[in-house]
Amino acid sequence: RKPQYEEHIYWISWGAMTACLCLRFGQGTDYVTYHAIYETIPAAIDLSQGYICGFYPEIGWRVLSAAFKMFHAPFWIFTMVLGLAEMLLIHRYLRMYVRRRIMGLFLLCPVLYITYMISGMRQGLAICVFLGLVLPFYMEKQWVRYVIGTLFAASFHRVGYAWLVLPA
Repeated sequence: RKPQYEEHIYWISWGAMTACLCLRFGQGTDYVTYHAIYETIPAAIDLSQGYICGFYPEIGWRVLSAAFKMFHAPFWIFTMVLGLAEMLLIHRYLRMYVRRRIMGLFLLCPVLYITYMISGMRQGLAICVFLGLVLPFYMEKQWVRYVIGTLFAASFHRVGYAWLVLPA
């Protein structure tokens, strides 16, 4: 490929991956499980119903699901918006830290994209929030923002708590 086409190739690839992620109806090993969880989460957030103390899913995921359910959004709309947000966060990460974005996009594909963003929706969201929003705080040594951002990412999946040890 010629260098002048690299930007076009990146955006075409990013767009195709985004379209596949947003239109993934029924794809991924946990899609049906997440759909069932989405249907059981009440639209009204009632803290007496275990929103804070409950074990599954994490509070951030419950609040996000409840916010979509308040507007009577079906699960496919929820996953579509979630997929677009994840891909925008990945784009932000690639733009900030990867010199050859198309290479970075394809290196992220086998593990992050296929494993977590398509199948493990909560894990994928937590990782994308970390890469797109929280990692800059780590790089700039803004520890208070980093810890708050990490706890926000962990509100979607417990994997986020592991990032708290990075500054140590």
